[in-house]
Amino acid sequence: MSLKVAISRTVTMGVVALVSGVAQLLLARILGPEEYGFFIFSVSLVTLAMTSSALFGTPAVAIRLFAGLNNEIYKRNLCEWILKTSLKASILSSIILVIVALMTYRAYGVSTFIAALILLVSARNFCNDGLLTASGRTDVAARRTMIAPACALALAFGLMSANLIPDTGVALMCAWAGGQIIASILSSRAVRKTLSALRVEDTTSEKNLLKNWRKQGIAVLVSSILISLMGIDVVLVGVITKSPELAGTYGMAVRITAISFIGVQSTFLAYAPSLTKEAIEVGQEWKKKLNRSRMFAASAVGICLIGTYFWYPAVSSAFAPEYESAYWPTVILMIGILIEAISGPVGMILQARKRENQVIGLNVCVFVVFLITASILINSYGIIGAACSVSLTILIRNVVLLTMLHKTQSERCPKQT
Repeated sequence: MSLKVAISRTVTMGVVALVSGVAQLLLARILGPEEYGFFIFSVSLVTLAMTSSALFGTPAVAIRLFAGLNNEIYKRNLCEWILKTSLKASILSSIILVIVALMTYRAYGVSTFIAALILLVSARNFCNDGLLTASGRTDVAARRTMIAPACALALAFGLMSANLIPDTGVALMCAWAGGQIIASILSSRAVRKTLSALRVEDTTSEKNLLKNWRKQGIAVLVSSILISLMGIDVVLVGVITKSPELAGTYGMAVRITAISFIGVQSTFLAYAPSLTKEAIEVGQEWKKKLNRSRMFAASAVGICLIGTYFWYPAVSSAFAPEYESAYWPTVILMIGILIEAISGPVGMILQARKRENQVIGLNVCVFVVFLITASILINSYGIIGAACSVSLTILIRNVVLLTMLHKTQSERCPKQT
């Protein structure tokens, strides 16, 4: 992939981050900290369920499996296998979420039922994005990602303005579901177009190849889920503090940080397919792309961090003064994202070199550390403690990942004596 293409796709996904972020900020201002706290708490739970239900559709898994394939027939078979596996997993997760909805009906009403029913669509969108990213079409996946929040926001405004659904939580969930359905139509068309470009032949993948895909896919999936579980910081704030207002305020910090984090992910995913493929080989070409991805990602986060540090208080006081206390959590979370950007997509490189189990072991340890530190710091320092626990965990994980990468590189390219 050329530098021009990488920059173009990174900019496209940067626009996606901006649109998604503005939509969330507008929603937070309209709802206020308390109602936004209820919303962000529920969405965090649904997002965790969706991550598990997507199974082999996660971008990290698709990229890892595509990296070693040059045969178009195998690529088509892999796409179809990923889609089928994701569908089975999302059906199972949807059934589990329906059971949870029945158990929590008195507290959350029909919102969780809506989430359970639309989970199949959300998981398929996530799966389609993974396949598009692995195929090098991160720009298409980004445009699809931009449609969902924009449509959901428009539908939410329409439903609440017309008072068609009096319950705000149900209205928001219905709007979210509508955005997912519209995005699903677009993403499915894009995947079908990608599949049609691959050669069709009456050939099926060998059993050994399927077994290998399953083994590698599950390892990368477990690793991805463990990292995603760190997204329960909002849930922990809500549970430990028992304050929807604090959850909403911290949710604002998380959403602002997500703008810069999506920029980091955009850069990493733009380089991921070619970087992963080259990391399997013994050569040194992957290092140039790794450094480029670090440079773009760190620059994007650095700009966001400087802007937040100097201008957030003024913007907050004029735009939404009720979220002023989200200032320091936002700055601390962005420092963690900057650490992630400087480190680069090291986890992907290690997984490409068949170090999946080591990465899983690290992520398990990191998640345990996160739970312990978050529980202690949230009790002591509230939302600032939550932000500190996230950034501290990111620092520990990336230091260990870089150490592991250096060790594997030494093993592959021992010094000549």
